[in-house]
Amino acid sequence: MFCPNCGKEQTGDSSFCYNCGQRLLQQELKPDIGTELPYTKQEQNTKQNNTTETPETGKIKKRHGCLMAYLIFLIVVVTVVGIYYVADASYLKSTLGLPEWTLPVLVVLCVLEIVCAFALLKWKKWGFWGFCALAVIALIVNISSGLEVTSSLTGLVGIAVMYGVLNIGDKENKGWTQLD
Repeated sequence: MFCPNCGKEQTGDSSFCYNCGQRLLQQELKPDIGTELPYTKQEQNTKQNNTTETPETGKIKKRHGCLMAYLIFLIVVVTVVGIYYVADASYLKSTLGLPEWTLPVLVVLCVLEIVCAFALLKWKKWGFWGFCALAVIALIVNISSGLEVTSSLTGLVGIAVMYGVLNIGDKENKGWTQLD
C-alpha cells in the first residue's frame, strides 16, 4: 500500500500514513505514471482548503482565514519585537531606564508567545490560555519596569482580539470550538 499524499510505501494496516499523517483509503493502489490518485471528496477539500484532519479522531478541522492571518501576523510581529529587544537592548535600557532583568524576561516572553501561536495552529487550547498568562506576566513586568500602564495594556487587547477571531464563523467553523 502506498500513501496517496506522499507516495511512501506503508507497512501494516494503519489508517494513517506514518510519514505525512494522511488518512489512507482501505484499498490503496500503487500509482501508475500519468494517473491521478483516487481521493475522496473530503480529502480533496482537505488539500484545497485550509483544513487539517486529526489522526486521533479523524475529524476534519477547518481554520477560518482571519484566524490564520491573525496567527501569522502575531508570529511575525512577536518575532520582530523579540529581535528588536535583543538588537537594541543597550539603547532601550538607557532611553527607557529599564532594569537589567527586564529585556531578557521580555525576550523569553516573546519566544513563549511564538510557541503558543504554533500551538493554536496545531489546534491546542492551551495555546490560547498560554497567551492569556503571558499577557498578564508581560503587564506585570512592564508596570514593575516603570513603563506607563496604557502601553502595558496592549497585550490584554491582543487577547481580546484573539478570542474574537477564534469565534468568527458558524458553529462548525469557529476556531474556539475546534480546539483540543
